[in-house]
Amino acid sequence: MSAFLQRAFANWDCIYICQMKDFWPRMQAVLTFQNPDEYTITIGEWLLEARPGPQLPAGESSVRAALRQDPDCLLVAQAEGDQGPLLLQAALTGHRVVAGFALTPRQVLQKLLEEQEGLGFTQARSLFFEPDGLWIYSPEKDIFERVSAFEEGTFRDLILPAEPPPPPPPPAPEPLQAPAEWGPASPLLPELEAIFTPLARPCYAPLFNDGPRAGQFGGRPRLAPSEEWPRCGACQERLHLVCELDLAQLPESRPFPASGWLQLFYCTSDHCDHPQAWGPFSHNALARRLPEGEPALLAPPNSAHPQRNITGWQALLDYPGWEERPPLNDRQRTASYNLEEPAFLEHFGLTQPANRERAAAYFRNYPGDKLLGWPAWTQSADYPRCPQCARPMSMFFQINNDGQDSQEPGYTSCHGQIFAADGNGHIFVCAIHPDQLTFSWACG
Repeated sequence: MSAFLQRAFANWDCIYICQMKDFWPRMQAVLTFQNPDEYTITIGEWLLEARPGPQLPAGESSVRAALRQDPDCLLVAQAEGDQGPLLLQAALTGHRVVAGFALTPRQVLQKLLEEQEGLGFTQARSLFFEPDGLWIYSPEKDIFERVSAFEEGTFRDLILPAEPPPPPPPPAPEPLQAPAEWGPASPLLPELEAIFTPLARPCYAPLFNDGPRAGQFGGRPRLAPSEEWPRCGACQERLHLVCELDLAQLPESRPFPASGWLQLFYCTSDHCDHPQAWGPFSHNALARRLPEGEPALLAPPNSAHPQRNITGWQALLDYPGWEERPPLNDRQRTASYNLEEPAFLEHFGLTQPANRERAAAYFRNYPGDKLLGWPAWTQSADYPRCPQCARPMSMFFQINNDGQDSQEPGYTSCHGQIFAADGNGHIFVCAIHPDQLTFSWACG
């Protein structure tokens, strides 16, 4: 097929109007270049060897019925004069219309303009197939121009279609500007490495795949022999098991022995009004190590947080949040929020993705559920002190309270909200006296 027709079929919202003479041979040449996946509806008798679509008898009602099926291409071999406006409207609403009229193209055009006031016939890019070839109508000049000859069942170009003008070149990027507080341009990564490498701590995010249980959130706890279910010291209701970790299957259990279970209970009763429910060593929470025990027989008191089994742990590298970082100068501090800024990356030699990721990792303090690592504080850093030695206690396990359970490890909240608004809770233990445990939380 001619280049003109190929472009027309690829880019135009078209109506193709022919005289009925030699309609089907002409359309066979045209349809060779139609998309084979297009859904073709034929009105009238089908005479081509191509795959037909539904065939409907001629008439305006049949055209309307065909259009309700939203065809890509509508073929009307013997269109009647009163169907012209309907076919034109179909072309203007995104259908390719190929219609054969007994009238000449000029008569068809005149009739459409007379009968379809206000629709703007020139909105549709129109091709007219005459016995001697292909013509287009120029509304600006009000003339028909022959652009292709029909010879031996195909079309030969007489006029090549005009190429669209090339798009204008993009504007030149503005030169990158570095604020004065960034100081001289120099590699920043060595400075960050010197500051943050000694602060790196391994942490472990819980996983919830198939496999043996290494712990759980919610569900029935293990209890010591003959022990009753722990109760809240404020309202006397049974405490909810927040989590239970098998110390023998943790990637790191110190300062605890690698046996028994670490448990956290918390009161979720609506009637509990403990004045300091958030604080350490409060009577509405119980954090403990259980050396031995068996699963409780009673059902959990709070069914809103069903059991979810931990089946493994993913190792991550954690760094302190802003509350516990050492003092940073302006250029070091701005790295925490400028690692998507091209001027910053160029100024400090961080344009390589690997260097950018290393710099970003130094400011990564995982806010989700995790074992060990650095606490992600919702408010300010607040380590409780051991009642026996008055030393600051260490965070052993962090429980995220945001309720986001579909994110990647290190960002997940496995239990949902149980304490208050969004925030984090922490199980603390004394490194010298591991029998001293407590829990506290804070919300944003």
